[in-house]
Order: sequence, then C-alpha cells, then structure tokens
Amino acid sequence: MTTALVTWRTGGIEIAVVIHAAVNTVTLLYWLVLHADLSDRFVRVPGSVTPALIIPSILAFVAILAIVWLRTRGDGPITAPGPPVRAADGIGVTNP
Repeated sequence: MTTALVTWRTGGIEIAVVIHAAVNTVTLLYWLVLHADLSDRFVRVPGSVTPALIIPSILAFVAILAIVWLRTRGDGPITAPGPPVRAADGIGVTNP
C-alpha cells in the first residue's frame, strides 16, 4: 500500500522499486544482526506472526510515508506533464 501511494504521489514506479529493495535489504540485515532463524519468516500458520516480524516493516513504511508526504505536500501528486513550452530558439521542451 505504501509503494502504491509513493507511485501516485511521485508519478513514477522507480522510487517504489527502490523502496521495495531497500526494505528487503534492511529487513534481511535486521534478521542477520539478531542472528535469527530466517525460516520463521516463511511459516504461514495461524498465530505465527510475532511483533518481531511486523515492527521493522511498520517502521520502514511509516518513515517512507512521512518522507514522501513532506516532499510532495506543496506540489501535490503528479498527474500529467504540462503543455510544451517554447524555448527561445523555437525547439519545444516539456515543463519540468
């Protein structure tokens, strides 16, 4: 859900891909530092989810949402490129 919001607010999927990779890397490092058994992450029986599995993801997603909201709150979400702007030499360029 967070990456969907980031994609909507920034107008591109690139940042969402980087966020996904960063969260996966940080989560892996978190588990390696704790010397945890990584097989716990793949148990899919009822009641197997512990706070240790949820907290790193929640913290990362809250931080990402805060950063994206702070960066895009003045401009709002990107909806479409603006109309072409004519440069002095007559070559059309797109608005930044």
